[in-house]
Amino acid sequence: SWLEGWCREAAHRVRAEGITFASSLCELPSVQIDRARVEQAMDQVLRNAVQAVGTTGSEIRVTAETRVIDESDRGRLRIHRDRRQNNFYADRGPAVGDRVIVITIHDDGPGIEPDLLDRIYYPFFTTRDPDEGPGLGLSVAFGLMQAHGGTLSVVSADAGGVDAHLVLPAPTA
Repeated sequence: SWLEGWCREAAHRVRAEGITFASSLCELPSVQIDRARVEQAMDQVLRNAVQAVGTTGSEIRVTAETRVIDESDRGRLRIHRDRRQNNFYADRGPAVGDRVIVITIHDDGPGIEPDLLDRIYYPFFTTRDPDEGPGLGLSVAFGLMQAHGGTLSVVSADAGGVDAHLVLPAPTA
């Protein structure tokens, strides 16, 4: 599948940095997407994960599943609010009851401070040194996922590590 091909390429890039790469993919339904744009979003998230772990001995893991969104997903697949424009980004994204494909890119880095999570989707927001990039990666990835009727949801664990969920609409079974 297209995702398996992307994972092979991602594994090569990640392992070249001395980072372990693992993937667990289920059989995904055929979807109408602009593959290059979805892969661009995944590349942006992967680049952030590599920068976050940054050390030999760390791990990045990619999983994919097809599921129906239920109420318990609301904490994991959050609604992102742009406080500056006072609108909800997720109005065009998936809702409870929708069948979706969830691609998760997990890293075991230090995680993201809770007070920064709302800001990571803003263009030019970064917690890194300016020479490591302008801070557009997650903003671009989020926009690309929204253009496909999906979303990007980044969740940081209290103990460290980040799960970035790229969510795409899936055809009904």
